[in-house]
Amino acid sequence: DDSDGTVDNVFRFDFHRLLGDYDGDTDVDINDRNLFFAAYESHQGDLAYDVIYDLNVNGMVDRDDYRIWRSQYRKSL
Repeated sequence: DDSDGTVDNVFRFDFHRLLGDYDGDTDVDINDRNLFFAAYESHQGDLAYDVIYDLNVNGMVDRDDYRIWRSQYRKSL
């Protein structure tokens, strides 16, 4: 029995992702900001660009993404 009520040997888990928590430590803090700024002002195709920091998914990491990140600052799970 895999404890979800269906005997199929598939284990299911809830997964929560906190927007802006780039280091995965369940809070949005200064460490996450530092990771964000390593990609700041990069564009799709740049070595520093990573879509995880492009919060509005427009191909660039810029002040609009920072505003979104800032709205998450100090939140935690």
